Amino acid sequence: MPGEEHSDFGDAEARRIHSAGWRQGSVFRPPAEFSVPLEFDRGREMLVVCTQSCTVVSERIEADPYIEFLVAEPVKKYNQRSPEATGKNLRQFHLPISGIPSTKALACDINRRFFVDRRECIRRSPENSITATEEGVRNFAGWIARYYTRIALPNELVARARKKDGLFESIQKA
Repeated sequence: MPGEEHSDFGDAEARRIHSAGWRQGSVFRPPAEFSVPLEFDRGREMLVVCTQSCTVVSERIEADPYIEFLVAEPVKKYNQRSPEATGKNLRQFHLPISGIPSTKALACDINRRFFVDRRECIRRSPENSITATEEGVRNFAGWIARYYTRIALPNELVARARKKDGLFESIQKA
């Protein structure tokens, strides 16, 4: 259509990302040339995809240009009933995995996140030998959602409460 810019990204690229195995919870050991803008120990730490799977494999690069990674490291002692494993610790989540000898989970740190151009998923592949359990990925998604809700809700609540005829005004009138 006139006025639209041509994108070099579409269905074929989205299918390549999907075929490579990229999704929420994918584990990635970045090569040396892959820039990690945080302090990162390449010998011990890995990256985990935070972004929802449907966004990771979306064919609309203009709408969803980035994916979010967080830094994770092997858990020394994993307890599936701990607050970290059940998603009750908002700062850290233990993602159960298989594929690393003597490691049952990765400790995911919510404060060590960053965004990357989604086109990087075409050039690289996740660590397909390391897999998170289906239940673990579901719990991981819930943990991330609770973190975002906790951050966003108080601000929105205050904004709505301050509006004319909002909560604060109603309380003052009463």
